[in-house]
Amino acid sequence: MTKDEKRFANWQGACNKRFQRLQEESDKTLNILASIRRLPESAEYRTALILHMDEEEKAIKAYEKHRRRICALILGDGVTPEKPG
Repeated sequence: MTKDEKRFANWQGACNKRFQRLQEESDKTLNILASIRRLPESAEYRTALILHMDEEEKAIKAYEKHRRRICALILGDGVTPEKPG
């Protein structure tokens, strides 16, 4: 396996992990929203939604960052991918 193939495999794995986290966080958000729909007066669920939206936003940013890096590696647009992190 060449250096680029190894790098791609590592980046693909890192991107997939971020995507899985994004899916999990989005599912949590949807579950909280369903709870609010059932109990619209619940301050607890509304507070949970506000707090959880920050976590989902972090997951979105992490996934997009890794997706852009792996695309740059494949497309060779002059962007040097960094280590996954």
